[in-house]
Amino acid sequence: MLDNANLGTFDPPSSTTSQSGVAETELTAKTEIGETVLFAKVHYTVGGEDYVKEFAVGLIDMQSPPPDNYELTSSKEWVIANGYDKAIITLNATYEGRPVPGLLVDFTLQEYEMGTIDQADEVTDQNGLATVRFNTLKKSGNASISVYTLYKHEELEKVMEVQYTQKVDHDTPYQLDSYNVPTMISVGSSAPVTLRYVDAWGNPVDNRNLAEEVYFEISSTAEDATFLDANPPYTSIQQPVDLSGSATVWFRASESPGLNVILADPLMEDIESKYFFIQGVTNKSPILIEQDFHPEGYLDNPPKQYADGVSLYQIVYTLIDEFGNGVSNSPIYVETNIPGEEKTIYTNAIGEAMLTYGPKTSIGHITITATSLDNTSVSCSKEVWFISQEAVDMQFTVIPESMPSRDVEGWAPALLMAKVIDENGNPVEGEEVTFSLGTPVYEETYEVTMEPELVSETAISNIDGYAISYFNPGAFTVDWQHLHYDDTATGTIPITAEWENVTRGEYSSQTLSVSWKNYPYLSLETEVSPQTVNVTGIVDVLIRLKGDGWALHPKPIDVVLCTDRSGSMLMDEPDRMVSVMDASKAFVGSMHVSPTRDHIGLVSFGTDGWAKLSPEYRYFDDETVYCYGYSGWKYRDLTGYYYDWTNMYGVYRYDYRYYIDSGTGFKWIYRDSYWDMPTSSGLPSYYQTRYWPYTEEYDTNSDHQNYINTHYPGDNRFYGYYAVVEEPLNINPTLVNSSIDRMVPASGTPLRYGVYKAINEVLDNGREKAIKAIIVLSDGDYNYYGDPLARDPDEGHTSWSPTSYGNLDDDWHRFSELTSSEQNMATYATNNDIRIYSIGFAEDISTGGRDTLRILAESTGGKYYDADAANIAEIYKIIAGDLQEEAGVDTEVNLNFGQIEVNYELVTINETYKVFDYIPDTDVDSYHANLTKPIHDPPYPYSVNQTNEWESTNKLTFDVGNVYLGQVWEARYQLRILTDGNINLFGPGSQVVFNEGTAFLNFPKTYITGVPGMITTGVNSSELDVDVGDSSYDPDSGYMEWPIYRSYSGSMNVTEFYYISNDAGMTWMLIGSAELTPEQANTDGVFRYPKVLLPPGEILFKVVANAPDAPGPVIANPPPPPPAEPTPGLRYITLK
Repeated sequence: MLDNANLGTFDPPSSTTSQSGVAETELTAKTEIGETVLFAKVHYTVGGEDYVKEFAVGLIDMQSPPPDNYELTSSKEWVIANGYDKAIITLNATYEGRPVPGLLVDFTLQEYEMGTIDQADEVTDQNGLATVRFNTLKKSGNASISVYTLYKHEELEKVMEVQYTQKVDHDTPYQLDSYNVPTMISVGSSAPVTLRYVDAWGNPVDNRNLAEEVYFEISSTAEDATFLDANPPYTSIQQPVDLSGSATVWFRASESPGLNVILADPLMEDIESKYFFIQGVTNKSPILIEQDFHPEGYLDNPPKQYADGVSLYQIVYTLIDEFGNGVSNSPIYVETNIPGEEKTIYTNAIGEAMLTYGPKTSIGHITITATSLDNTSVSCSKEVWFISQEAVDMQFTVIPESMPSRDVEGWAPALLMAKVIDENGNPVEGEEVTFSLGTPVYEETYEVTMEPELVSETAISNIDGYAISYFNPGAFTVDWQHLHYDDTATGTIPITAEWENVTRGEYSSQTLSVSWKNYPYLSLETEVSPQTVNVTGIVDVLIRLKGDGWALHPKPIDVVLCTDRSGSMLMDEPDRMVSVMDASKAFVGSMHVSPTRDHIGLVSFGTDGWAKLSPEYRYFDDETVYCYGYSGWKYRDLTGYYYDWTNMYGVYRYDYRYYIDSGTGFKWIYRDSYWDMPTSSGLPSYYQTRYWPYTEEYDTNSDHQNYINTHYPGDNRFYGYYAVVEEPLNINPTLVNSSIDRMVPASGTPLRYGVYKAINEVLDNGREKAIKAIIVLSDGDYNYYGDPLARDPDEGHTSWSPTSYGNLDDDWHRFSELTSSEQNMATYATNNDIRIYSIGFAEDISTGGRDTLRILAESTGGKYYDADAANIAEIYKIIAGDLQEEAGVDTEVNLNFGQIEVNYELVTINETYKVFDYIPDTDVDSYHANLTKPIHDPPYPYSVNQTNEWESTNKLTFDVGNVYLGQVWEARYQLRILTDGNINLFGPGSQVVFNEGTAFLNFPKTYITGVPGMITTGVNSSELDVDVGDSSYDPDSGYMEWPIYRSYSGSMNVTEFYYISNDAGMTWMLIGSAELTPEQANTDGVFRYPKVLLPPGEILFKVVANAPDAPGPVIANPPPPPPAEPTPGLRYITLK
């Protein structure tokens, strides 16, 4: 029994003692805890009587087990951070769902700034519960409340921590705390707008509990600004706040410039709505540029202005973006084809850049190009003209004044150039000039074959002011045998140009003397730029000498190709003859074949009969032939078409019968092993073929026949001699090449006869003053006709057959018309000024054969070459180069400035009167014009300072040295112009002198015009600049004042707008504007505003200025943020 029956029960409630006096039961605890006394009541019998006795067994302490579950709850999920709201926090401790009473508890608030707690229960009650009250302060967020529990039982102590997060919501929304709004935005671009709201205690009005919303509305002039968060994008939207208390919305600005007005209306009590004004600006990359010129051209012709020093072009460029707006303050790079006139300009507020070009006093066709620097693919160009005024004068020049006579190859007419100019030296178009010739004068008595003449006697000046005609020089005889032939013939004649302006009574007549020679060396060119220059301006002068005169050309060449066509030339792959024919044609291409230059002939040596490499398909008209048939060899009558194998190289006749030479015959042994007819038992089938050497079949598509078709168009030809003139010395390279292609090899090597034939061809058809040469090519040892060098004088024969001579025999055939010494072909050639070049074309030529070819060449001053298919073409080109001898002429250039023609009168230069001043240095160069990339001759190029020579002698001289064909020599220098008028750049005595003065060229008259006060104005644009000074306050008037500093170079009115900001420049409020005249826009001023009208806060002031003809908008940069300590004079002011 227990004295507190609520603490437990016994099972069984009673029992009988055992033999040993023990009685047992089981105590089961109930849910209550506490101490209780255990009693045992014993029923026993003594002497038949029943007795009862209670015993106090002991004290039992009934304790709950450790909780297996803790639960913390609040009477409110959300409390308000207002300083007086509260919530009850309850701890429920259980074990297997049963409450655990008596548990020691301790409540703690982790964030003391979030609120307070009132301590209540220290232990859990009988229901396992303990409570505490949480009191809010004025901060929202999460309040962490921890509960520590202590469980003790006998030796066991167990501490547990349980935490609860009490949600504390913000108080009633109170105000807009901050915002982030762009001041400006590119048209058509997107940007966010963010507004943050707080309660009275500064807590964000967030969305953790209930999300407040803000209503946004946007408007623009074009009504196309929208909110992107709306679906679809729309002009209004309700946007909830986020965790930070901010409502953010993305908007797309209008595609047109101007204000984008956003209304933010918080759907919260007592918070006012707010407007934001965001300026849409046109600063995107342009996609188009438009140009407008005034004056404009007529019917799409270039516009024109007089080069009078007054007239100019007004130009407007407009940069346009993708939306059709003008792009403001965007750079445009403007350039012309005149160096130094480039300039970068900027567009104004509406995307226009206004500028002017000119005026000028020199004429020209000028291309003006404008390119956007923000998008260089956007560009435009226009050509404008500055044209001359009325003509007042004429300048006359002949180029060249000395020229080749008409009998000289490459002669060209002289250019007569009469330049008609206005009072500023500009060329005048459409004026008539008359040209006339005087009487020709000759230094000696020459045979004149053509008199000098004018191509036309009148000409009209072109756009460059030049009236142009041509002068054809006279001609002298080229017959060397004529009594009055002279290889240094010279003629001269005066040429007069006349011009008249009847309206103004202006007249000009100028006469120049020109000469023509039949021995020119060089051509002389001069260039000067510019041709019209301001006094004190600089001109660039170029002198160019070209080695293109007839006297510098190589001597004419008469050369005969003497080529082996023996049977061994068919060897190799490709065969030797093919390689030699290709190389020979390359040699022809390397020469200058023409009537007055190189002549080329061709001699071949080999067989004296048929050269036939394939059978001939021909018709037999009942023709009796001796042939083979099934009944053997006999005469038969053939009718019809057959392939004729007779006379073919490799098919030979013996005792009226025809056989194929197994070594060199029908089988193309030097190329392949292909037989063109069937074989039997390894033997050619002609032994079984009817009518051999006439066959009914032949494979016309065989390798053999295709090769012949490709390389031997002259196949099946008859040579009447062992050496023949395939082509006499010729002026037509096409004919020579055709003859080369038609050579066909066969039989032996009659080298001696071939060289003899070639020498005679040069002697018969060559020219007296030409270089004479023979190029001998052979691939084997000589045989027919014997030794070409006739080295054994006792072995000469006149009666032997040409084929009686074997390989490298000492015997030789005697040519009856030659002397004994000339039987040696090298001597025969040398005695006639003929040079021999020899080529050994095969590795299998014997030593004796090579020595013969070498002696044959070197004895005549020529050269010997070993060759093969790989280098034969190059060897022919080397020989061609060796034959073409170069001629040079020693040259000096003397420029005399001691007297200068000014306004067609010679004036003497002295200390008090100068026309030019030399500006160092002079750049000198020499190179070869016939090269794709000119190679400069050492030591060129170089620069030299000729100041000392100029100052002491009034000259500039150059020792050019030898000038060769194709060589170009140049000198470039600069002169400063010191006087006005029409000035000839070169004084009398300015000459190019040859061969120590034996010949010379006068410098042509080259005019420039010096203009005093010359005007050449390029691209002009206006500039606008505005700045703001430090603010000040006038207590007497109550006005704030801001000084404005202005600078303006334009001629149009300027508009200024005045703004203030009290949010560090995020939003601006317009407080005034003014329109200024150009004079006012170039004068400093002050803007004044009542202080009482300024909003509270730190005030920032700015000016935005615009001028149509200047970059814009121009924004006076706001000053930097104020320092921590206020400093007097800053443009920031603080109002409260």
